[in-house]
Amino acid sequence: YTFKEKYSAALTLSYYGTNRLPKGSRSGLFPAVSFGWRIDKEFDNDAIQKLNLRVSAGLTGRDDITQYLDKYQFTGGSSFMFTNDIVTFNGMKESSLPSSYYTYEKNAKFNLGVDFAAWDLVYFTVDGFYERNYDRLVSGTNLVSDMIGVTLSNVSKGIVDYYGFETALNFRKQIGDWRFDIGGNFSLVKNTVVNQNEEYRKYDYQKRTGRISGQLWGLEVLGFFKNQEEIDNSPRQMFSEVFPGDYKYKDQNDDGIIDEYDTVPIGKNSTFPEMYYAFSF
Repeated sequence: YTFKEKYSAALTLSYYGTNRLPKGSRSGLFPAVSFGWRIDKEFDNDAIQKLNLRVSAGLTGRDDITQYLDKYQFTGGSSFMFTNDIVTFNGMKESSLPSSYYTYEKNAKFNLGVDFAAWDLVYFTVDGFYERNYDRLVSGTNLVSDMIGVTLSNVSKGIVDYYGFETALNFRKQIGDWRFDIGGNFSLVKNTVVNQNEEYRKYDYQKRTGRISGQLWGLEVLGFFKNQEEIDNSPRQMFSEVFPGDYKYKDQNDDGIIDEYDTVPIGKNSTFPEMYYAFSF
């Protein structure tokens, strides 16, 4: 709906059904709404061609996730003998219990943007956004006790927040038969893991929750061992025998040994960069 070419509103309602999910979770309603305000229409200024404020919010869902997690999962077990011929057959055993919660992976999105154009030369746009990705599949192992003897399938309990902005600036002009267009764009996207049913961590610095999704982990290198005396006077590395010239790792918990409890966050996201930028001419 548009009113006086100044104010606009849009509403979208999508209702989906899928056979990839269990009964009771196959249908979902995904709405979206947006509003716009052409501020430049409120006053007369020939220099400004556009000044537009827009805001939108919505919910999307996807079903292209692992199937059949609501069923009992089985795998190969020990062999057993059957009949008097002493012939062995391969058995079966439970590999995981059905998922206790299994549904669409959803994204709740919010966006605020501004479009600006002036002097038939400058074209600028900027968008700030926030997105909560929830009901994403995460391990269900930590929801049941190991005393049961079987693990739980993945459950739709994961939450990751994404936030950032993207902007573009262009200079375009038509002068007679000659036209130029110079510009660039830049975007920054960050994320934080809110919940992933994380297993117990002995040390807080090893917790994955609260960090970025896809965080790289490893040992912090202090340098190289110069000689055997330095090796003898350093924390003992449990991974392999150490020789002069090998990496010297930091003992994060000061227990005198280097093991899996000394891994820390290193670098950034292992899959996607946080920043994208480009220039055009």
